[in-house]
Formats: sequence, structure tokens, C-alpha cells
Amino acid sequence: MSALAWCCGVGLVAAGVLAASGLRRGGTSPVTGPRLPAPRLPSDLVLRLGLAAAGATILGLVTRWPVAAVGGGLMGFFAKELLSPQTTRQAPIERTEAIAVWTEQLRDTMAAAAGLQQAIVATAPLAPEPIREEVQRAADEAMRGPLVPVLLRMADDIADPTADLVVTALVLAASGEAQDLGEVLSTIA
Repeated sequence: MSALAWCCGVGLVAAGVLAASGLRRGGTSPVTGPRLPAPRLPSDLVLRLGLAAAGATILGLVTRWPVAAVGGGLMGFFAKELLSPQTTRQAPIERTEAIAVWTEQLRDTMAAAAGLQQAIVATAPLAPEPIREEVQRAADEAMRGPLVPVLLRMADDIADPTADLVVTALVLAASGEAQDLGEVLSTIA
């Protein structure tokens, strides 16, 4: 039994040394090229982990049941979703639906023989409420400058994966590389 304990201890120390050497900044990397910045934990994750630890500790101390402590940890981690109002939980879904509706409006306007820039300007006042401000800002900028940087700023402003798909199709069309933009927009919508 002592040999097994000794092997486990050696393995634990070796794992710690390997983890520390992997986290160390300034070490040599077998991959050549630019060094990527160290990943940072988002502040939301730190808050979630703190709530999970608090939930696990409280339920573990009160009940003295390990399963209750695990449940408390899970409840703490997902407290934001469990306790937030329904409107907060529905906001991302409504934003994605708004992007789909605006994409269909854009496709239909372009089918009526309008160019891409004119279609963005024409659909801006009619864009669904969750994205109207960003689309209107892009339409205003599109009348004054080149379209591709305007579209890229709009994607950053909306900050949604569905918007990124739409903007990618629009950027390809604006640079003359898209074949059938109407079909692409229909597929995305």
C-alpha cells in the first residue's frame, strides 16, 4: 500500500511541476511565430465560480451531505440564469430573430434592384428594435464612406454570431466576391 501512495505522491508532484511550467510566461515554445497573449478568465466566470464555491460551502456546512454541497455549487454557478428575469433570458433570442428579420428585409430590398449600400440605408429605419440603433448608425456611415469598414464596425457593435454570418456575406458582396447574395441571405435568415 505504501508503494501505491508513494507513486501517487510522485505523480501529483510531477503534475504540479508540469502545470507550473506550462503556465510560466516567457518560456520557450516549440511553435515559432508570434506569441499569443495568455488567456484571461472573463469576469463573469470568476463571479460564477465564486457563487458556486459559496453555494457549495453553505449547503455543505448546513446539511453535511456531499451531494447537497455539489448541488449548492451547481445552483451557485447557474444562479444568474435561475434568478434573472425572463426578459433578460429572452434578449439574445430576440436579438437573433431581429437579425434574421433584417436580413430578409435586406434581401427583399436588394431583389427590388437596389444596391447593397442603398438597401442598408433603406432598411435602417425599418430594422427591428433590438438592432435598429446599430443598423441606423451603419446606414449613416455608409452614406459617407466605404462600405466594408462600416459593415465590420456594425458586426462589432451588434456582437452576435448570427450578425457575423450576415456581415461576412455582405462584406464578400461589397468586395465583389459573392455570386448570389440573395440566396446566401435567404439561407442565413
